[in-house]
Amino acid sequence: MNNRIPYFIYGSFLILLYIVYLWFTPTYGHEYDLWRFGDWAVQIHNSGLGEVYLSGTGYPPLYHYILTVFAWAKGDSEAIYVQIYQLKYITLVFDFIAGLVICALAYRHAQNFQNAAIKSLFYMLNLFVLYNTIIWGQVDSILACLIFISFYTAYRSQTTLAAILFLLALNFKIQAIVFMPFIALITIPQIFVKFKIRDYVVFTAVLAIIQIIILIPFINSGHVDMVMDAVFTSADRHISVSLNAYNVWELLLQGDLISIQDSNEFMMLTYKQWGLMMFFAFSVIALLPLCRQVIHDLKARKASELDLEKLLITGFFIRTTFLLPEYPNARAICSYSFNFSYHLFSIVQKAHLENRSFHCLLSKP
Repeated sequence: MNNRIPYFIYGSFLILLYIVYLWFTPTYGHEYDLWRFGDWAVQIHNSGLGEVYLSGTGYPPLYHYILTVFAWAKGDSEAIYVQIYQLKYITLVFDFIAGLVICALAYRHAQNFQNAAIKSLFYMLNLFVLYNTIIWGQVDSILACLIFISFYTAYRSQTTLAAILFLLALNFKIQAIVFMPFIALITIPQIFVKFKIRDYVVFTAVLAIIQIIILIPFINSGHVDMVMDAVFTSADRHISVSLNAYNVWELLLQGDLISIQDSNEFMMLTYKQWGLMMFFAFSVIALLPLCRQVIHDLKARKASELDLEKLLITGFFIRTTFLLPEYPNARAICSYSFNFSYHLFSIVQKAHLENRSFHCLLSKP
């Protein structure tokens, strides 16, 4: 019985912490994004989920299911717009789920519950992470949570579940695709070594059925083509060289990078093409040691036991620099999952805060 006391205290604290966060969550956020979420939710309320893409949404289907539940709970258009900030409550749940998985992974790593709980609380008490959800009103922690749990389940050889979670992540935001090589490095050896023909069939059928279920409302409404258009044109939606990501372009170009279009040319190639080449080139360099291990294990007909710590560092630290600046969730998740230096990560977090502060200053009229 006494062995359960730490778990009871930990669980009780999490419930209390969530209530406190709800109490202090402001009613404002990123004005444009909250306004768009409101428009999409109202469209769903008035016309149904299958018609949401008529509102101009550019998101893949999954988040619209959350908006459907939210619209149903509010009951009318006015309440949706007035209380749209309450979407933060839903997103915050995924921050806590990620924290629980951090606790599970850290415990599996060191077999010390107290240490694992402290690491998870460092994440759930991290204001730099929570700023993105509670203040900014962004939904990126949902994406980070799905991808992280996909990593975790793949690490535990739950290949089908890992693939399902990653499929959900892709249906939430197409940016998840940049993490596909990392999931593949873990799951492909497991599939080749452990799967039989029946397993291949079941694996493929499960993923196909889930994807069809997600698309059913849009198939019924005749708008599945709009879903595909939203997914495959998302990369061309923002034409700036950098949206305040403060990456290598800050060193290569001068001026306001938001006002510089990625279609501008240098040495017969556009900035977008140069950026993609650099991204893929450095991705290959980062992944090469892991790929060599996987190839070696496949030749030996054994499932790879890749160092998840290395995968998470490479995936969540390096790959998120390709995205927007407000992605602290993924970086924090991998840091708190292992025995990293809190002092070192505090420096990273300070840099992130200065990044966000600088972004806010630039955004003022």
